[in-house]
Amino acid sequence: TGRILVLGETLWFLNTTLEDAGEYTTVLRTPLSCFMQSTKLVVDTPNAGECGRPQKTSQELTDGVADHLNCPLREYIYKLESYRITSSIQWYKGCEPILDGSDKYAYWDRTLLNVKRVEPEDSGTYTCTLTFTLGGVTGTVSESIDASIRDEYSLVPQVHEPTNEIIKAKIGSNLTVKCLVFVPGVGIPFVDVLWLVRDDFIFDTSPPANVYTSEPSVWSQKTPQEGVWFERMLFISELKKEDFYINYTCQASSFRGVPKGYFTLLPSDPDILLPVGLVFCHVVVLFIVS
Repeated sequence: TGRILVLGETLWFLNTTLEDAGEYTTVLRTPLSCFMQSTKLVVDTPNAGECGRPQKTSQELTDGVADHLNCPLREYIYKLESYRITSSIQWYKGCEPILDGSDKYAYWDRTLLNVKRVEPEDSGTYTCTLTFTLGGVTGTVSESIDASIRDEYSLVPQVHEPTNEIIKAKIGSNLTVKCLVFVPGVGIPFVDVLWLVRDDFIFDTSPPANVYTSEPSVWSQKTPQEGVWFERMLFISELKKEDFYINYTCQASSFRGVPKGYFTLLPSDPDILLPVGLVFCHVVVLFIVS
């Protein structure tokens, strides 16, 4: 009809009306079988005095930091791209269009709306509208998001120790090294702090393992920056030849990122003071005898 199109396996309603509501049946015939599938289409009317769709999805924005909303129309974009048809997205907050690249907002990666610094007044209803032309008819599809503000948040962990350094020790001695991680934010973040040796995680937390770690210690601070500290110690009971010339890595895993810090273990420099002292004594003895 020009308003309703069939492209491949997809039935498109370009400008939906209340009369389009009902049951639709798809029939697939093969040389041996026949398959049928029914789909019920429900057409909602907009709520009076309200912009956006009556059915909304919920997403959270994190207070005090940059965050984003994700438009749930990516599948439509992929389908249109499979037809080699371009499309564009416009975002709205309430009834007001959001300008891309404004002081507050930026459009990212086709479907993301970045909020540069979230504030309590950024809660509310957001709508993303996809516009395209199909079969000579311009169509739009929209999704609305009910955005709430989350007070608790965490930023990318910061590995303060080790600092990608070289540590020297003697064969046969023991070694203790600290992993210290700070996570800026409010509340207790979900962060795993683990040590790795030769790309293997160390899960032992006590002897008889020669290489083991402590359980993580956690404490909060308010100033100078609010956040949480994580500390996990690495212990080597007796350094052996195979423990040297390799990296020992502390990794802090979180949904914000996975930063790492490491140290390289080298044997201590040889003690040259004793040989020098012996030579000096020999010189003194020879001088007295002569």
